[in-house]
Amino acid sequence: MSLVRFKLPRMGCFRRDHKIPRALSGKDEYKNLQLLHRHCHDEKTAFDLIEIRKKDHSKFREKLSQFWNRTNWEWIHDIPEFHKSCCQEVRYDKWITY
Repeated sequence: MSLVRFKLPRMGCFRRDHKIPRALSGKDEYKNLQLLHRHCHDEKTAFDLIEIRKKDHSKFREKLSQFWNRTNWEWIHDIPEFHKSCCQEVRYDKWITY
């Protein structure tokens, strides 16, 4: 299901939805996806956002802080610039967990 939205004749507009949102550890797998009418999708998304805001993000903030403390970087023109030695040692896919 690569299309985010599409139209079916006489059925309106549908959206792809994660049953369990990715921000709440939901996977990007077929069994976690569903098609919802856009109005239903909007209502479910509003409910999901309330649940996401309730989630404790302190572990993520701690890991993010550890990442920035152990890397070699500096601000250049409002962009964090990483030095080569940093990028060779750090695997970015390992420090972010949702």
